[in-house]
Formats: sequence, structure tokens, C-alpha cells
Amino acid sequence: MTKRERVDGIYEAIQKVNQVYGKWASAHGMTLYEMQIYYRIMERSLQKEQAYITQKELCDELDAPKTSINSIIKRQLKTGYIEMEVNPANRREKIISLTETGKQYVRELILPLFQSEEEAAAQFTEQEMTEVIRMQENLPTHWQRVWREMSEKVTAGRDYLGGFAPEFAAFNDDILFGKVWAKEDNLPPFCMWKGIHSSQSVRFVI
Repeated sequence: MTKRERVDGIYEAIQKVNQVYGKWASAHGMTLYEMQIYYRIMERSLQKEQAYITQKELCDELDAPKTSINSIIKRQLKTGYIEMEVNPANRREKIISLTETGKQYVRELILPLFQSEEEAAAQFTEQEMTEVIRMQENLPTHWQRVWREMSEKVTAGRDYLGGFAPEFAAFNDDILFGKVWAKEDNLPPFCMWKGIHSSQSVRFVI
């Protein structure tokens, strides 16, 4: 298998996983990002006994701009399933939690999804699951290192074209190797799912 075939295989596998979650969300009349709010609140209530999430945590975990998250939250506030208030522990933060109606809704929406994830994970051996998790943890780190190395290169454009066409050389270098690749925060996320250990299962989270 060539390097390109390996990358293509990873992309295809991740896209298939994302499509499964997207279909689940669509079947329940919401977008993938909208479902994420409920998913992550339920996840916290089970793992951390924390039945809320902050706006900042949502932005960080979903790798989405604050304006986008705010729009999603506003739409979901109208459903009556969630409520938002100032965090008493940090008044600069706002926390999103479930209403009583929302708790029942999330139990019907997310708990069956958790069960499906756990049944899917059970099809792997312990060794296979360990390898999947290891890959997920290491792959983004390796790629970020490569991006940084590319941004630090003394590129051929300025070396060979600088005297002849300096503006073109600078543009070529910055787009292909330099400034664009150095802005890791602006690059689209590659991997939208991650393995999460719990005491009883491994959960796939987009």
C-alpha cells in the first residue's frame, strides 16, 4: 500500500463514520452540530456527573467559531430542551444545561446512540480497539508536526525566483508552504471522531 493509498483509506473510513452520525442526527430532525450539544451534555452527566457544558467547551471540542455555536444554541433554546445562564463560578462564561423536558428528550435521543456505539465497539478485540485509539491520538500530532516543518522550510520559490519575480515567488511560498500551512487553527479539522474510554466501554465521538 502506497502512502497516498493509506491517507485515502483513513479519509474514507472517517467519512463513513461521520455519515453514520449525520444520518442519526437527520433522522431526529437536527443537524450534526445540534446533536453534538445534547451528546456532549449527556456524556458529561455520565462520565463527570456534570450536567452542563460551557460555550467555550463547545467551541473547543467542535472546533467551530463562537458565532456558529451561538447560532446553534439560539435555535435549540427555542425548542425548550436547553437553557443558558451565567456560570456562577466564572461570570464571564455561560453554561448550557438541559431543562426537565430536555432530559427526557436526550435520554430518548442519545442513550440509544450510546448503546449502538458500544455494540459496534464490542465487535473489535481489545488489541484492535487499543490500536484504533492509538492511531487517533497519534495521527493529528504527526500531521501538525509535518505542517510546522513545512512552514519553517526555506522554500525554493524565493531562492530561485526571488530575483526574477519576487511577488510571484513570495505568493507561491506563502500559499503552498508558508503562511497558510502555519495557521493550523484555520485549517479544517481532519478527524471528527475520537475514542473515549469509560470503565465499561469505548465510545466513538464525532
